[in-house]
Parts: sequence; C-alpha cells; structure tokens
Amino acid sequence: MRLVHRLESLARRYLFDAVIVGLAGLAVVEFVLTRGREDGPSGPIPLAVLAAAGLFLPLLARRRFPFGAPALAIGAAGAVSFVEGQIVPYLGFTFIGVLVVSFLFAYLNEWRQAVAGMLLVLGVVALVTRNSPEPDYADSAFVAVLLALGWL
Repeated sequence: MRLVHRLESLARRYLFDAVIVGLAGLAVVEFVLTRGREDGPSGPIPLAVLAAAGLFLPLLARRRFPFGAPALAIGAAGAVSFVEGQIVPYLGFTFIGVLVVSFLFAYLNEWRQAVAGMLLVLGVVALVTRNSPEPDYADSAFVAVLLALGWL
C-alpha cells in the first residue's frame, strides 16, 4: 500500500514534466518526418533539436520560476524563427508547446504577470509570422485567438 501511495505521489508531481519531455521528443520526430516538404521546415536536424529543447525544456523549471520559465520558452520560439522561419509555425507540436506556455501564464497567481505573459505570447506570434518565408496573417490571427482562449 505504501508503494502505491508513493508511486501515486510521484506521478502526480512529475507527470506534467514527463509530458513536456515527451512533447519535445515528438516535436523533433515531427520535424524529421516532415523536413523538406512543401511549406515545411528545411533546416538541419540539430536546429530542430535545439528548437524543441528551447521551447519545451525551460518549462521544467516552472515551479521555481513561474514567470521566467514560460517567458524563456516563448522567447526561444521567437529566436528560432530568425534562423528557420518554418519550424515554429509549421510543426503541430510547437503549437502545443506555445499553448502550454499560454496556459502556464494564465495559471500565475499575479494577474499582471499573467497579462504580461499573454502579451508576450501574442508578440511572439506576430514575430514568428513576420519571420515566416510566406507569412499568413489570417492563420496568425486564428492562432492568436486560440492561444487567448487557452489563456482564458
């Protein structure tokens, strides 16, 4: 019975962390499988690994840095768009990562930080759209609405 209680406690504490690491891995796999497709990312595989690590792995520090960890993650997504403009807008798992960032900002106790975080997310969405080789502003607006709904 003690073992079951201990495992339940560990699962409750670290399940979200395991999901974050899994999403990072799935983002890299998605990049590898879709690399070179029309409208898809075409950069080197190490860039995809860095992009996934930059977007997802800072979220593992969310308990210690509730605002800083998601801010670093969304900043990494914006920075990657300067190098390869299609990684962030093209991959589905990066969208899930940005959605998680939006949720983590909404989850903050301090409402000013929550609002500032959402504004940061929307700013990065605009930046990523601008850095895309073929910017689709209608898609960008739709994504911004979805992220705002996730934040709410």
